[in-house]
Amino acid sequence: MTGATDRGKPDQRAAFHQTKLMLFNMRVLHALEETRGTPGNVVESLVEDSAKGFGVRLPVSLLHQSSFLGALYLTAVWLWEPFYTSDHDEMSKKVIDSFASRIDLSKLVKDVRTGSARTANNGRQYLRALRNALGHGRVRVEDSFFVFTDENPKNAQNDWIEFKLTWADAGRTAEAMFWAVHDQLYPAPSDGKVPPEHDAGVRAALDSVTRGETRSLDQVNARLDAIRAASTARRKAG
Repeated sequence: MTGATDRGKPDQRAAFHQTKLMLFNMRVLHALEETRGTPGNVVESLVEDSAKGFGVRLPVSLLHQSSFLGALYLTAVWLWEPFYTSDHDEMSKKVIDSFASRIDLSKLVKDVRTGSARTANNGRQYLRALRNALGHGRVRVEDSFFVFTDENPKNAQNDWIEFKLTWADAGRTAEAMFWAVHDQLYPAPSDGKVPPEHDAGVRAALDSVTRGETRSLDQVNARLDAIRAASTARRKAG
C-alpha cells in the first residue's frame, strides 16, 4: 500500500522521459521555425491559420517566452522535485554537483538583489530560489528575460532574492538540470559499454535545445520583422 508521503510523487524515470520529450519538441519547433519567412511556406500557412483561429496576434514565433518557461518548470520543479530533499541525501548532492559542473552561476544569474539573509552563490541555493519562484508563480516575463522572486513569508523583509535569466540562460539551466538528473538515473557503466539512455539518439534529440535555439534567439526579432514585412507585402499585393 502506498504511504501518505508517496502519494502524488512522480516516478523519477517517468518524469525524466516526459521531460526529454518536451525538450525534443522544442528542438522540432526550432527546426520548423528555421523554415519560416517565405511566402507560401506550409509551416507559415499553418502558423497563420492556427494563430487566427486561436486569437493570437501575428507575427508569432514558434519558440517564445512560454517555451523556455515551460522547460524551466518541468526541469527545475517537476523533474527536480523527487531529488529536492535534505542536504544529507547522497543522490540530491550528486544531482546538484552535476548541475553546477555544467553551468557558471557567476555568469548565469544577472541583476541579483537579495535580503540580508539570502544568497544564491551555489547550485543548491540557486535551484531552491528558482524552484520556489516557479512553484509559487513569482515570475515576471519581459521581452527577452525573466525575473524570478523567492521570499520566505516568515522573514520576508530579510530572506528574499530576485534575479534575472535571459531566454538563453533559461534554456541552459533546463538542459543542465536534465543532464544532471540523467547522470544519476542512468550512470555510465563501469565496463565502458554505453547503455541506450546514453546513446547518440538521446543526445541528438537535445543537441540544439539550447545551443541551436539560443543562437537563434538573437535572430528572433529579425525573423519576426521579416515575417511581418512579408505579411504586409501580401496584404498590399492583394
